[in-house]
Amino acid sequence: MFPQKNVTCPNAKLCLTWEIERWVLDCHRGTCVNCAIHFGRELKFTSEESECPVCLEKTTNNIFHPSGCRHIFCVACVRRLFFPEREDTSKEYGAPQERDFPDCEAFEEAWDAWIETEIGQLWNAIDCEDELAFQDSAIKECPICRSKKEPDWKSGCGNWCKPPP
Repeated sequence: MFPQKNVTCPNAKLCLTWEIERWVLDCHRGTCVNCAIHFGRELKFTSEESECPVCLEKTTNNIFHPSGCRHIFCVACVRRLFFPEREDTSKEYGAPQERDFPDCEAFEEAWDAWIETEIGQLWNAIDCEDELAFQDSAIKECPICRSKKEPDWKSGCGNWCKPPP
């Protein structure tokens, strides 16, 4: 097997995932893991100058709100809205990390074996305490119109091992 080249998440301006192995994007519908969890798709950015309704700064680094409404915000404000709340602590417990495996199947096999260990069970028990709060936080509404869009994984739509058409 040839080593895969690193690529950039299409939402990198927001999620800051500038370098990731190609197979990770293939496993998460064309985005990095964080974007797959929060949005389930590539987002729409614009370089049109506008004033962010949250911070009131004029900028050309803007994004349409991920809910699908047409409100435009600066990338920094949307990043603070979507990515502040959850830290992955599994690495501290010795969990396998996706970047260390050549493909999805190898990672999933290693993860399944690790989660059955005593330390994996301990991490899972601690992590599950916050899971309901995390799932609720994955639905972010537009601060202007209160429009919401559930990510595909939460609504049950979509095929999570194939990139979108």
